[in-house]
Amino acid sequence: MKSIFLNILAFKQLFLTVLFAVGCSLISYGQIPRYQDTLLTWSYEELLAKYDKYSENSYEKALIFSNAYLKKAKLQKDPTRISHAFTQIITISDPHTALKYCDSIIKYTESSPSEEYPGWAYLYKGTTYFILGRYEEGIEHCSKAYKAAMRYKNDKHIFYLNQEIGQLKLFWGDPNDAILLFKTQLSILNENNSFGVNSRLSSLYNLANAYIIEKKQDSSKFYNEQGLELCLREKSEYYPSFLHQSGEILFHSGELERAKDSLLKSIEIDNADIKSENTYTILGRIAAAKNDSIQALHYFLKSDEINTLTQDYTPETRIAQAYLRDYYMRNGDTPKFNLYNQKLTETESLLTENYKMVNRKLIQDFEIPRIEMENDRLAASQNFFSGRSLFSFILFISVTGLFGGALYLKTRKKTKKAKNQTE
Repeated sequence: MKSIFLNILAFKQLFLTVLFAVGCSLISYGQIPRYQDTLLTWSYEELLAKYDKYSENSYEKALIFSNAYLKKAKLQKDPTRISHAFTQIITISDPHTALKYCDSIIKYTESSPSEEYPGWAYLYKGTTYFILGRYEEGIEHCSKAYKAAMRYKNDKHIFYLNQEIGQLKLFWGDPNDAILLFKTQLSILNENNSFGVNSRLSSLYNLANAYIIEKKQDSSKFYNEQGLELCLREKSEYYPSFLHQSGEILFHSGELERAKDSLLKSIEIDNADIKSENTYTILGRIAAAKNDSIQALHYFLKSDEINTLTQDYTPETRIAQAYLRDYYMRNGDTPKFNLYNQKLTETESLLTENYKMVNRKLIQDFEIPRIEMENDRLAASQNFFSGRSLFSFILFISVTGLFGGALYLKTRKKTKKAKNQTE
């Protein structure tokens, strides 16, 4: 199952931005220095409002305002504002550019950490590495983010990190563990209104996806339909992702025509290649199930083409490559057979290594430190209450002693007075 990564402050859309657009932005920025100087007189709130206005539809214009925000922050030597500016630029950049700006945030804030930074940069950097298929580095940075979040009790960062760990468990570990984690996340959202709609969509999508992997189509359909309804109600950009997942559920339920219709609609609405590899793989499987080898070949070649660009290898990558290898073997095309046979061998090796590495790294860099930190917090809490109990005991003894002493003196005084009267 292809991971689409809907979560983390809705900023995962940054990976759909192309480097060319950012390059054009920088050129545009260089052509209007006087305008930039004028923008320095604006307030941070005004610059941010303009950035927000253009970030969804005009990366060139959005970058103008984030750059102005950054320049103003640097002139005022404000590390927090500088980090905010880098954050704005990251959300409209390609993955490799985003990694560089994450490093800049870490550089500016590591010596004076806060609730948000550099933990946010570690978190973002980790998820970016996951998107690039660099799981080992991703886990290392998520582990750093988790330590920072635990230190500053940043519940939102912990929530987003658990989403990422759940994704890793789902694809490279135990899907049942992932399901329990995603259900916990959904319960948190039901009790906490401070999270945005994208956090709920992410949890619903992840749960539906996990149940697809576990071959529990009814449960998958239940959560996916909730996601579709929420997308329609909120006019969310993630609607195509849930539509794709509908097609996947229908495919596994044997409803091939309806599955194909949903999958093609998801591509028509949002033909982002980084999301579409798995869509084309399933379309290829539908065509193959209907013995349409020409159409199956078309879809599997498209899936392989996208994977060549993304280099993100999953079990679905293997399905497309295996079909292509067997197709060219049946048709006597030795060069292409050799090509896809080699690709398949390399993919299977990578999947095996990723499985071993991810599980080892999760335990070594995340699970063990997390358990240790939680044990430390529990011990500190127990010590605190133990200290309070000791203090309470001492206070009780002291008060009792004072009260008892006063009562003794008062009684003795009364006894002495009565004795004098009798004498």
